[in-house]
Amino acid sequence: MKRLAQVVHSLKVEVKDIVIVDNGSGNIANIEKIAEGKTIIKMGKNKGIAEGMNTGIKKVLSQHRSIGWILTLDQDTILRKEAISEIFRKFETLPKSIRNKTGILAMSPKEKDRDMYTYPVLENNNFVRKLFAQTSGNLVRAEIFESVRFRDDFFIDQVDHEFDMVVRSKGFLIIEYDKKTLDHSLGKKEKVGNKEIDYYNERRLYYYTRNSTYLITHYKGFPLGMYVLGILSMYSRFLRVNRTRGLLVGLYVFLISFKDGVIGNLGENKHISEMKLIR
Repeated sequence: MKRLAQVVHSLKVEVKDIVIVDNGSGNIANIEKIAEGKTIIKMGKNKGIAEGMNTGIKKVLSQHRSIGWILTLDQDTILRKEAISEIFRKFETLPKSIRNKTGILAMSPKEKDRDMYTYPVLENNNFVRKLFAQTSGNLVRAEIFESVRFRDDFFIDQVDHEFDMVVRSKGFLIIEYDKKTLDHSLGKKEKVGNKEIDYYNERRLYYYTRNSTYLITHYKGFPLGMYVLGILSMYSRFLRVNRTRGLLVGLYVFLISFKDGVIGNLGENKHISEMKLIR
């Protein structure tokens, strides 16, 4: 709750309006206090991150028909002071030809955010071009939502990558401001020796693997290297935390998620949602 309050506070002076979508939290009364009169959409149960965002964006567009950009944020992503003002000020220094083609203006949790799918914007070293950007901290051109939605049946994980691929297929660019503009958590941390590492439990392993497999087998252009390295990284961290206890569970999750990804068995997996976790 403390972190959510910081998120809302960081937004107040930066955006025109705030819509909070709640995916079935048990402490909705506390969330209402933090919202301080801002719109809250109560989904009633966990319908997944994609349906939550689609519902919130639909509400925003119905309330603000002439809005230019919509910012999507997780509940734990805090904007740095005047981040949006800064990014749009710098964005105006890009050539008009690039500005007009930018569909996603991404913000970053670190300076010089680099991966093998990052390319320089030669006209302006304040920005880089990306193939993929995480959903939390994206300024999305509002007109995109006239023809593109976040894919509901992905439920969680790789929702952003699928959305990015569709946006780029429409001829838009993904441009990221090359400065640290937000504080974002990748999720749960677990201690291994003297080091804390990002940890995804069995449920997240399932959705990540299933949706990644669906992308690599059903979408043209999803990088094979990203698929292989992503899965190796996720499962290696799972095994580092759980050691031998995680071997059979990890193998079971991988096999059923891989199968479901190949055959396109999407949506929420009730069995996975209800399975007992190692931790």
